[in-house]
Amino acid sequence: MAPADFVVEALRGEHLEAAARFLGAFAGPARWEDRLRGVAAAVARGEGGEVCGVALLDPEMGWEVHCGIPGLGSRLVAAASASAAGAAFAAASASEAFWARGFQAFPGLLAQAPLIREKMDLMMRGASGATSDWNAVNEGAAFVSAVDERGEVIPGRILKVQAAACASSAVLELFASPQVVERVRQLYEVLGQEAPKHVDVFGTKFFPMWPGGVSVHWHQDGHFFGTASPRIISCGIYLEDTDEENGCLQVVPGSHTRSFEHVKGEGLHAQGEWARPDDSDEILDVVVPAGSVVLFNSRLLHSARRNQHETRTRYSLFAHFVPSDLNFSWRGTDFSHGVYQDRHQVY
Repeated sequence: MAPADFVVEALRGEHLEAAARFLGAFAGPARWEDRLRGVAAAVARGEGGEVCGVALLDPEMGWEVHCGIPGLGSRLVAAASASAAGAAFAAASASEAFWARGFQAFPGLLAQAPLIREKMDLMMRGASGATSDWNAVNEGAAFVSAVDERGEVIPGRILKVQAAACASSAVLELFASPQVVERVRQLYEVLGQEAPKHVDVFGTKFFPMWPGGVSVHWHQDGHFFGTASPRIISCGIYLEDTDEENGCLQVVPGSHTRSFEHVKGEGLHAQGEWARPDDSDEILDVVVPAGSVVLFNSRLLHSARRNQHETRTRYSLFAHFVPSDLNFSWRGTDFSHGVYQDRHQVY
């Protein structure tokens, strides 16, 4: 059956028992009925009414998606978050849980985000002077070429656009949008120290993530900034639905409290420097619909799955919010306020 053949809706009382049975069979025994009560959740049901997928917003761990049907994960999260209970739960838990877990997803926050996809295509058509340097950060927009499994450049294939806001004003408009800025303000207010009066966004990036392609491997953003400051909030904006099939974000909850060694990559990831989770680490897939925003601590260990779909892309934007008075540099590049070209004050 295709994803369109399934009914996806917010969890109701009559679905609770069936959803708990499904979770017990799919994800292993647990007190599923207790976990589902009072949280934002959604179910997918097939033609016979049987439950075949569940998403829930756990107060400790964030979104959990349990579904073996490609393409349904993002619909489940959207249905759960669209309900009145989901909206209230997400708002109440975001700031409280962010600093303990290291990340928070805001599904479908920016309805305008998917509309700039054509502008990103236009930006790539205007690419010139592509480079294989993953860390091309010195001046203006840089179009970084993708490589194959041998680490060799694929002609005409863009892996990412660094300093994307310098190539398209639409990029900065999203990061500086009231919806995003308000949530960044809220997170800074629970940081545990004085909230910054002014905040910049810097290091804007666009990842097209082609079918069969990759974007980033496991890393902490702070490694590439030359600072371990906990005052940097990274941000991902998804222009398309993203799930396990087309390369969703993966995170290790709580890893922002630890340090990881980064080493030169190989093959498809030959252009960067990457870390790896410990064998005992829990890895979560962050499945979200188009227009979603994910905010996370810049020290959070994260990665992206490879896009295994034959035709779907996974367009996304990433950047980092920093207090305007926080300056830092890395390997000769000065990221300071008023110096680095791709650093823009948002409030």
